[in-house]
Amino acid sequence: MPLFDIHSHGPRRHASIGNVRLGSDTFPDAGLFSIGVHPWDAANTSLLLPDKGHWPPRAVAVGECGLDRTCDAPFPMQIEVFKRHVAMAEDEGLPVIVHCVRAFHELLLVRRQLHAVQPWIIHGFNKGGDTLQNVLDAGLFVSFGAAVLDASTPAAWACRLTPSSRLLVETDDVDMDIADVIATVARLRDEPYDVVAAYVHENVRNAKLCPIHSPQL
Repeated sequence: MPLFDIHSHGPRRHASIGNVRLGSDTFPDAGLFSIGVHPWDAANTSLLLPDKGHWPPRAVAVGECGLDRTCDAPFPMQIEVFKRHVAMAEDEGLPVIVHCVRAFHELLLVRRQLHAVQPWIIHGFNKGGDTLQNVLDAGLFVSFGAAVLDASTPAAWACRLTPSSRLLVETDDVDMDIADVIATVARLRDEPYDVVAAYVHENVRNAKLCPIHSPQL
């Protein structure tokens, strides 16, 4: 069964969605990718998503985009830029790969305000407390990366409790093999590797992260 990395900034060892951060990255020559204005860049008004109806065919997701209270970009501007991404995703029928740091309440409020129905994937999830449940209650997918390798992290706790139908995996900007993330998730959940790989594979389709006809999946 093919392995799939839903968010990667690095070399592609398996099928993956490469991240194109507008203003920093160029569009890849091959493979699937996402396009977004990172919240760190929200103050740069020259960074614009492709026009409606001109979305590149290999760009299967909007993002990474979102909200981050730890960066310098003014928070109201971050919200405005994020809303534009959500609107584009709704218009194009695409999922959203979400970056969220200390702003989950506002993030979920945007989803409700805009009546968004397309899948959202919280990438690099590493939170405890009620955050996981709030995200799941909102119908979002949760993606885990390198943080699960440390059993003491909130990510390791959260991946044990995430329903199998909402769980995805990624490498993000860490130079590692996605198979190692899947193996760690399987160990933490006390499930066979092949079982975890199978439902992650299915969730990629359910989250609309890979077209049905794509040879990558």
